[in-house]
Amino acid sequence: MNDITRFSEESIFISYDSRYIRVNFSDILYIEAKGSDCIIGLVDKELKVCEVLRRVEECLPTTIFLRIHRSYIVNKQYISEFLGNSLCIEKKSFPIGSTYRKEIMDLFHFLPHTKR
Repeated sequence: MNDITRFSEESIFISYDSRYIRVNFSDILYIEAKGSDCIIGLVDKELKVCEVLRRVEECLPTTIFLRIHRSYIVNKQYISEFLGNSLCIEKKSFPIGSTYRKEIMDLFHFLPHTKR
């Protein structure tokens, strides 16, 4: 078994402290590549997974998660704002890679800014 395994449409199992724990997709804020490992940012903690980002991405549903950079995948439900070439999730900023920018911007609806 790998360090991360798709369990159902709602969750995955992640190897953590010599055991596998079930993590609901709704609890994952982001996944960050750190060399050949990944950090999975959850609502209440971070988990380190000994797996490359590409392999983690294969276990995630594209309806919930979005690749925004070569080093980052985010949960679309938690995006709170866009600022320049980055987006924010719970006060943490993530860069948007130029390769992914158009696809990302096409997914969301933006109302034009109006002056008061």
